[in-house]
Order: sequence, then structure tokens, then C-alpha cells
Amino acid sequence: MVFKFSKSFVCVALLLALGLTGSATGQPVRGGTLTVAIVRDPDTLDIHRTTWVDIGNYLPYDTLVAMDEKGKIIPHLAESWRVSPDGKEITFTLRTDVRFHSGAPFTAEAVKRTYDRARDPAVRSPATAFMLGPLEAVDVVDTRTARMRFREPFAPIWAPMVTAYLAPFDPTVMEREGLEFGERPSGAGPFKFVERVRGSHLVFRRADDYAWGPRYATNKRAPYVETVRLRVIPDEATRMMELDRGGVHVVMSVPTQEVRRLRERQDIQLLRTRENGITYLGFNNKKWPFTDIKVRQAISTAVQRDNVIRFALEGLAKPIYGPLPQTIPGYSDRIEEMSKQLYPFDRRKARAVLAEGGWQPGPDGIMVKDGRRLSSSLWVTSEPVNHRIGMILQSQLRAIGMHVDLEVLEDATIRANTPRGLHEMIVWPYGWYDPDILHALFYTGRSVRVHYSTPELDRLLDAGRTTMEERKRMEIYFEIQKKLVEAAPWVPLYVREHVIAVRGDVKGVKAHPFTNAVYLNDAYIARK
Repeated sequence: MVFKFSKSFVCVALLLALGLTGSATGQPVRGGTLTVAIVRDPDTLDIHRTTWVDIGNYLPYDTLVAMDEKGKIIPHLAESWRVSPDGKEITFTLRTDVRFHSGAPFTAEAVKRTYDRARDPAVRSPATAFMLGPLEAVDVVDTRTARMRFREPFAPIWAPMVTAYLAPFDPTVMEREGLEFGERPSGAGPFKFVERVRGSHLVFRRADDYAWGPRYATNKRAPYVETVRLRVIPDEATRMMELDRGGVHVVMSVPTQEVRRLRERQDIQLLRTRENGITYLGFNNKKWPFTDIKVRQAISTAVQRDNVIRFALEGLAKPIYGPLPQTIPGYSDRIEEMSKQLYPFDRRKARAVLAEGGWQPGPDGIMVKDGRRLSSSLWVTSEPVNHRIGMILQSQLRAIGMHVDLEVLEDATIRANTPRGLHEMIVWPYGWYDPDILHALFYTGRSVRVHYSTPELDRLLDAGRTTMEERKRMEIYFEIQKKLVEAAPWVPLYVREHVIAVRGDVKGVKAHPFTNAVYLNDAYIARK
């Protein structure tokens, strides 16, 4: 499962001293249309039903809480909150000056109705169900006080609450539109939905009454730009051509091979952050030959991450060996070093590990055991960079006697067929803001990409969800990561840098260092 603002579920978003990039300079100008190139058309603007969130479907929404530039949870539409001693209740005190786009007031009743809808099996996506965990109900204490009640303590709840997934919906529109809410969404965000033409564009207009901008925005009131137009441009070359000729102001996902050229442009600003997750080489651990730990360990030792990063990603990534990146709580230098020591890049060692498992070279150099050749297919998406990664991995594994057939498939095809276990190996990303992402990746019944779980892992992953004391919780995730490193059910590859290009006449675009979301509260188009 992937929860992220980039790639599959995706979004956007180096940072200056305070962690946000693109501060406005000079006097902001009001008005105009900001045109943004996005890679893929959102499946729906109904966040309860979507499979990913990015700028294409989060613009109409604001959240109860936010995350600051250092990763701390801070107030937003909720002024404050209180967690009960047993961890089973969170009581929010709401702002009183907020209104939805329809003009309806933001109240505790709106919060309750939003979360009731999000919990409805007839509405919610698997991602939304995962994020809500053991939420039982939301109670209206009074107009400005809402209480969330859980069956058991649920430490990971804060991660989805900083995203649009759990943003309050406009109850007036929600009731009127029902399951069609995604066609005409309404929230309390800085931009109102205007129009969508599938496969072509989406249009949003600023909410003139907006006056509750997030803490990290300089402009707390209505955005400066009048309109935001999102153009759906999947083709990399076309996106860059439109940027060069001025057809778009912002490109949300700059192809890696274009970054070096754009660095030389004085009229282009590049915003760069590390993604809030990793890309990995995943095995279907229920299929031969990946049921053999020696094969998994040998592959882990045969992969040379630096070459993948240098030749496929133009250096725009950092290698990673452990399960969690530095951007997610629970990351451990000790785990990272342990994984490096266990699985250094060493082809001779990789071949020796295979020999220990009974594998011997065949006549064509491919390893053989019990009459079966060491071979596998590798699924990658049609994104050119992933095709290059697949070819590099194919070559690296051939060097230890493993034959790999590369299969280039559409993102949606991989997403649909990996839960069915039809794959053997995949190159795939994950992203999230909490180590509970490992629950989605490795818990029994949820491990739909690598198909690996154990009763001991399940026990630890459950404990990680229900332990509210931070230090103890991080100790649990250390143990979880240690077991994953030893079992080698996948090969963590890299943490990618996400690059956004902004034309020089646009000021004030900000990219959040943790959520990777782009904020347009301060953005304006300067007069020439």
C-alpha cells in the first residue's frame, strides 16, 4: 500500500533555513491564473474514495491539524486538542471563524458527519479504512468541540490527519451530492472547485472569504492568484516544452534528465525535497525462488544502489539500506548500518550465499538448483526512469547468475495485480509520515506488494499502533526493522529527491519538507 504525495498516490513538493522554499519577494500581486502541469489525472476529488492524494485533488481542503517545518503536529482548523490518559479519546476544540465554500459554518457536526462518511464501508477506500484504524465514533460535545473515540489506543492517527484524507468536508454539499461528491467537491481550503475535464484540466478559484491560512504561510488570507488551472500532461517531453514556452508556470514533477539543464536557467527556480518514503525492489515472498532466504540475501548483496542512482536518476536520490527513511519517525542509524554490514555490494559474496543454498552455475552461467534455473520477471512502470532502473537491476542480477525478464506495465496494472500475487519482482515506492506504514506493508492480510508477514511481526506491528509513549513506540519499531533486515523480504534502494520547476515570474510557491505538499497561499504572478 502506498500513501504518498508523489508517484502512485502522489503529490509534490530545497528548503531554506525554516524548511520552506520559495518565499515571496517584493510586493505580492493579486489576480491572474496560475497554470500548473501535473502528471496524472486524479481518479476522483472525493478523498474518501481516492487511491492517492496530490495537488490535483487536495486544493479544496484544509485539515484539523498540520505539520510544521520540523515535523511537529500543530493546530490548524482545530485550535487545540486533548488526548485522554488511556489514549482512546482525542477531544478537539475548533476554530469559530471558518466557513466551507458553500457558506456553511465549520462545526463539530461537520467533523462528525465527515468521519461518519469516511468510516462507511460503502464509501471509503482501503486506504481510508487503514488510516482510521480502530475509530469507533466521533461525538459532538458542543458546536466547537468534537471527540474521536477509538476501541483501543491508536498512535498513528496523526499522520493521516495532516493530509487531505481526513480533512473536514462541507456537510451541505456532502449531503446533496452523495457518492457524486468527487464531481463537485467542497471543503474549507483556500481554493474552490470550478471545473474538471477528464484527461485535460482542472480549474480552481480562490475562496475570497478564506482567512485561516496555515502557520507556515505568510499570507493567512485569501490567496493572491485568482485561479489555479491544473493541466494534465503525462508526457515528460511535453511538460518541459510547455514550461520552456511559458504554457505552464509550474511543473510538479521534473524528469530527472532535465534537472541539470534547468539548473543553468536564470528564469527557472527549482524546489527540491526528499520524498517521504523509499523506492524498493520487492519480492513476491510466496513464490519460488523468493521463498528461499538465500536467494533474497544474495540479491540484497548483488544490488549496487549507487549505479542505479547515478545512471537512472541523474544523482537525484540517496541510497538507503534499512526499511525507513530519515523523514519518517523510527528511522535508525543503527538499523541502516546493520543492513549495510549484512548486505554490502559484493558480487563474490552474493554468489557464495547462493552456493550455500545449493545453487550451482548452469551451462549458460545462470544458477540452477534442483533442475530449476534462477530466474524471475521484474515489473516496472512505464515511467522512463523506472524502465532505466529495471534495466540496471537486470544487468546487476545477471552478474550473479540470475536471469531477469523485464516487463514494463502501466501503474494501474501493477496496482491491481500485485495484491493477486501475479508478480514475481517489482520496483515500487511507498511514502507516509509514520512508521505504521510498515503495518500496511508487512501485516498479515495487508502485505499486497511483497506478500511477507509472520506472527511475530504482526504482534510487534500491533504493539507499534497501540503504544502511545513515543520512546517505547520507537523501540518497538527498532525491533520490527531488525527482523525485516534479517529476513530480507525486499531490497530498499533509495530515497528520491522530488523536483518542482517554477518560472521566474511566479513568486511565493512553497514546498513542505515533510508532507511534500505544495502551498499556493503566498504564490503570485509578478508584473513584467
